[in-house]
Amino acid sequence: MTPREILAYHEAGHAACYRHLGDQICSVELKDGRGLCDGFVGRPDTDTPLRDVLRCLSGPAAEYTLVGSITCGRIDLDDAARYARDAGMCVDDVWPDALALIQRYQDDIEAVAEALLRHGRLDGSAIERLIGRGWISPRWASI
Repeated sequence: MTPREILAYHEAGHAACYRHLGDQICSVELKDGRGLCDGFVGRPDTDTPLRDVLRCLSGPAAEYTLVGSITCGRIDLDDAARYARDAGMCVDDVWPDALALIQRYQDDIEAVAEALLRHGRLDGSAIERLIGRGWISPRWASI
């Protein structure tokens, strides 16, 4: 699998998490040649460190689940650890939730990744068409 394909799965994992947490997604973009990703804009006012941990872990969890390893998610893992410390918890406490979200929405994530690879950039309305809505673990619904 190419680095661009891995990055597409990574970003699609983030998109699924943001969508299911009710966050606004302005766009998701693969920036070719630089190995960077960009595009998640707009967080709800009711943000919490726990939700930030889940958001950070969703990209690496998609890589782990769909690719078999974590390559471009190292910065996200560091951010997740920082947010977890702020919440007085460990990243390991949230990792199973991130994996469950990725596994539940694997088909949606693959559709977003394919569209990203084809177009390079998706706006929020395209993400909404590709990713369903409605499920979030009861643990996260009230956080």
